[in-house]
Amino acid sequence: MNGWYTMKPKSKWKVKEQAVFISKLGELLNHGYPLAEALHFLEFQESKKKAEDFTQAKDDLRNGYPLHIVLTRLNFHPQLVSYIFYGEQYGDLERALKEGGRYWKKRTEDMDKVKKLMVYPVFLVFFVSIVFYILQTVLLPKFQTIYFTMDVDQHTLLRLMSASTFILPALPFLILGLLLFLYVFKRFWFNRLCPLRQRRLLMGIPIFGTFIKLYETYFLLANSVAYFPEGYRLTIASNYSR
Repeated sequence: MNGWYTMKPKSKWKVKEQAVFISKLGELLNHGYPLAEALHFLEFQESKKKAEDFTQAKDDLRNGYPLHIVLTRLNFHPQLVSYIFYGEQYGDLERALKEGGRYWKKRTEDMDKVKKLMVYPVFLVFFVSIVFYILQTVLLPKFQTIYFTMDVDQHTLLRLMSASTFILPALPFLILGLLLFLYVFKRFWFNRLCPLRQRRLLMGIPIFGTFIKLYETYFLLANSVAYFPEGYRLTIASNYSR
């Protein structure tokens, strides 16, 4: 099952931290700093918990490893490392570092905005649940009493609401159980699959898979457009955008 089920080590660097670090490194190289000195300079700006990573990076550079290998050994995001690999292959490392850092910084900011937008639907569901609970426990019994005293058949809507009374108390536990199942599924199985297998599974989900395809298309175009000004063919650009 090689390539289908792999254990991915977790990086000490958040994606946004990786983007900022790459951008700063590109700026220092653009101002004439050697790569080793640029890393040494940036080491003082990072937390002490990353000191081991900087020591490993400087040792790897002294041993002749290219920068993209150094970052791969630090568990940087593979798509971000692809920018650096492209820059090293075609002699434009400074530009690749700055472009890669800028793109990934914007990407993380966009993801943060999406997460903030998701707060509104969650709050809306919570608010509606409270209103529905009050409706069932306070108003619905009064309407049922009125219909009973008047000896009139209940409206279909009231019957449906009465039937949902048995489901409502268990609904929070069902949602909690579903979220727990999704977390365990993602943490212990999905995250260990190779990226290609992950994308295939996600794109197979109805409706949600359509958005995944749009995102992948956007990412491919956003990466490939950086190669065309340099005169590279589409096949070369697509290879390094994977």
